[in-house]
Formats: sequence, structure tokens, C-alpha cells
Amino acid sequence: MAEIKKTFGSGGANLTPAGHGTPSLADALRDIADDLAMIKVAVDQLIADHNSSTVPTTATTSTLKTTKG
Repeated sequence: MAEIKKTFGSGGANLTPAGHGTPSLADALRDIADDLAMIKVAVDQLIADHNSSTVPTTATTSTLKTTKG
């Protein structure tokens, strides 16, 4: 899990693979993508549960663009 402090990127730290500071920008973005993927699964389940009720919704997460490759 990446802890992103208020000083993240200050003076160029964390921004390049060979730079100083942890986490690197790439690690932080990967952790954020993981978090968003978990949230998407939870929201998709809530939508599915709600759609089995008498008042279905058109809510969707299909247009989310962040993925981890």
C-alpha cells in the first residue's frame, strides 16, 4: 500500500523510477488502480443487488477507464 504524503513529488522526489523517495509515482498509481478495481467490484455488486429489486437502476461502472496492466 502506497502512503502518499503531502510532500509527494516535492523537489522531484517520487516522480521518476531512479528518483528518490518511496513510493514511486508508478507504485502509487498501481496501488490506486488496485483500489479502484476493488471499489468497482463492490459497486457492481450493489448495482446487481439493487437491480433484483422491484425498482431497477440504469447505474453502471462500464465507462470507468482506469485499469492496471
